[in-house]
Amino acid sequence: MLYVSLEGDDEPQMLRTLAEAGRECERLGVPLIAEAEFPTTYASVDGLASQYGLEYLERNVRLCAELGADLIKTNWPGNEQGFARLVRAANGLPVVHAGGSRISDVDLLERQEAAMRAGAIGCSVGRNIFMHPHPEAMTRALAAVIREGVSAAEAAAGLERELESGRATGTAA
Repeated sequence: MLYVSLEGDDEPQMLRTLAEAGRECERLGVPLIAEAEFPTTYASVDGLASQYGLEYLERNVRLCAELGADLIKTNWPGNEQGFARLVRAANGLPVVHAGGSRISDVDLLERQEAAMRAGAIGCSVGRNIFMHPHPEAMTRALAAVIREGVSAAEAAAGLERELESGRATGTAA
């Protein structure tokens, strides 16, 4: 996995590193996951989207696809239409929705549902799982959206029922 930041004077070296990683992974038969994301992963994705814009992510996704990525992980750009543009920029490569900073369960499920409609194949939302009070229950809710095509509202209701019933397992430490 390679985090790709296209910003400032380091961009040419980042692109060289990406291309080298793509060639080496291909030579070894190892898949390359490129994180075509905003320049920081700890700020609010909404704030970063307004600061850098959809064009930043779209260019990053396209370059990752062209320089050897096998799968692309990218940020939520703010809406489904923007995410669909990112999927198109990947030129047929699989795309997953990156979670960014911790957001509400409902917001995460709604973003994932929209990302799936836009062409995502899944998600990589670590903080929204491991920081959740019930990570296994949250994982089940996301899996319902991704694998079963359940709506975000249905998944959120199922998650709430599971939490209320006390059946939720995997309480975070």
